[in-house]
Amino acid sequence: MNPAHEAKRAKDSDRTEAVEVIDTAYADGQLTLSEREHRTHSALTAATLGELHRLTSDLQAVPVSVASAVRRPRVLAVVAVVLLFVIGGGYAVLRDDNPRDEPGQEAAAPAEVEPVEAPVEVADRPVIEKRPLKYSFTPKGVRNFRELYREKFGTTQALGFGFSAGEVDIALKTPDGPWHWGFADGHFVDAGGYSDGPEDGAKDRSFPPGSVDLADLDIDAAFDNLEGVKQATGRSDFPTLGISLIINDGRPTVAVAAGDKFTTSCQIRLTTMSGKVLEDGLPCVD
Repeated sequence: MNPAHEAKRAKDSDRTEAVEVIDTAYADGQLTLSEREHRTHSALTAATLGELHRLTSDLQAVPVSVASAVRRPRVLAVVAVVLLFVIGGGYAVLRDDNPRDEPGQEAAAPAEVEPVEAPVEVADRPVIEKRPLKYSFTPKGVRNFRELYREKFGTTQALGFGFSAGEVDIALKTPDGPWHWGFADGHFVDAGGYSDGPEDGAKDRSFPPGSVDLADLDIDAAFDNLEGVKQATGRSDFPTLGISLIINDGRPTVAVAAGDKFTTSCQIRLTTMSGKVLEDGLPCVD
């Protein structure tokens, strides 16, 4: 096409003719449904003859019978599609559902229907049950106990804590004085008050003012210090093995002990809550 001719402005009749060529090529199998809709929209909004030519130049001529089968009222189609595009934000092509029969006219080929994908069923996410927290004399076990203690008493503070294999000793502050609680086999046990009365055999315990807070304890550092004390004793078995949180000299202190109580092999290391060593090699005492 001559460049000068391509630049000329297109008329509605030119656009309608281009749409008819596109529809005819679609009915002849030259275009897919999506290609036809795209080209139809481009033809109806084309401004020049060159734009229309580029939309139809690669299409082959088709038999008259096919071309006549896809004719439709031209003006109605153009107006309807433009309105649908402007108002609805999309585009569509209206067709005459009952075309007039003309002599020698063959029935139009049925439009291709794109298959509708069946909805994919998405399985419900599995319900992951929360595992119960268990205490063990390990960093993870002490962390578990911290959460259990928080749930039980609504705090992570106490007058003192003593961790050892299988159990935890707790000293709570009450209006009646220090109160002894224990934790073993997954249960908190009220062990009563500390007393020096011979009737219950309980030993008198005094606790300095102040509280220690499990939330402030560097648990990994505490177990690292315990390992250091174990190595310093030169023993392979440890009848005494524990980590205690106490108030010492007015501040929260961690005491790790390993060895055999009442022997020279039993040692205690005092540290800060963050694990800094304050005193080392102290003898174990009752």
